[in-house]
Amino acid sequence: MLFGKPKLAPEERRARIEEIEALISADKSAEAYARARELEKLDSAAAALSMAYFSLMGENVREDASAAARYAEKYARSTPDDARGWRRLGYAQMTQRNFADAAEALEKAYRLGDTESGVMLAAACKILADGLRNEAAGTLNVAAFGKANGQAMTLYTQACALCEKIGSEQPGLMDDADWQGYGRSFDMMYALSLNGETKSFRVTDKALLDYLSVTQAFDGGKKDAVSHAYWLAVAVRGCSLMDKAGYRAMAEYFRAALCLDACDAKKGEMLANAKWHLDRASELASTLTAEQRGSYPDDFADYRELYAKMQRKYGRAMEAALKKGQLPDLSGEYPAGQAPAADSCALFMQGVAAVQSGAPAPGEAPKKKGFFGLFG
Repeated sequence: MLFGKPKLAPEERRARIEEIEALISADKSAEAYARARELEKLDSAAAALSMAYFSLMGENVREDASAAARYAEKYARSTPDDARGWRRLGYAQMTQRNFADAAEALEKAYRLGDTESGVMLAAACKILADGLRNEAAGTLNVAAFGKANGQAMTLYTQACALCEKIGSEQPGLMDDADWQGYGRSFDMMYALSLNGETKSFRVTDKALLDYLSVTQAFDGGKKDAVSHAYWLAVAVRGCSLMDKAGYRAMAEYFRAALCLDACDAKKGEMLANAKWHLDRASELASTLTAEQRGSYPDDFADYRELYAKMQRKYGRAMEAALKKGQLPDLSGEYPAGQAPAADSCALFMQGVAAVQSGAPAPGEAPKKKGFFGLFG
């Protein structure tokens, strides 16, 4: 074994480790550190679990993610059936932005039953997938593009499936950033399916299917209709889980994103759906924390910018439909039977009333008159 065999009897080793971890949990850091240094003299691999924590947090020693990774690996290799070692190793590697190795360590911890590691694993997968998508976009080599893109889609799929499983079973383990990473992952896969990039993509990886019960193998087919439906269903479930977990405004932003993804010359009506969800997100601003109120304008600015772009393309068609009283059908963005009525969003209905009367919509400047007004 790379780091040597444990020097203490298993029972004593376990007892000492648990004692130190209990002191850490009780915020008795100085006492825990003293015990860890004592244990280090008897069994350095056993003490390494706690020493990794101190190095990660900068408690009693200088903060050093590299040292934390070495300690955590020493413990994990000596005690491979303890998820804590792999989780601390993964966390240290995430801190160093070594996401590929972090994912490998966190995968081991998750398979040992540590759900918190699954949350971090999803984040690592999403970050790795984003990097691969950028790599694919930066190459003109068809083979290189296909390889990078395929790897990215596998990682986005893993992030989606992990978050769906954890978000449905233990939603409290996921914070705002985790839910946003989940949303970005399913939004990306839905957009890729609409762009035809998932035609040759198969969710058949056994490692993925074994522990991610929500994911099933599928075949996109020539027109990829199955893939479109599959990823829309994944996204709809994800938004519903956000609602249940209390992230209602966030869910509306991602529902708007799904509508904007589908918006084209044949489906221009989806712009009204996107507007409904953005208006509803605005109405839900009062449910946000102070931190969310500060960050959401930037976090979702790209969706509002995309709406503005689509509005320039399809805005006249949307207004014409609204003038005729054609309200959006929201059933595609919610689980069956759960879609709200279009008139339940007061802000959206104010806009509809303004369109029908010719008055400025809420928040819009009055339309200019005269020659220059024709192009306003």
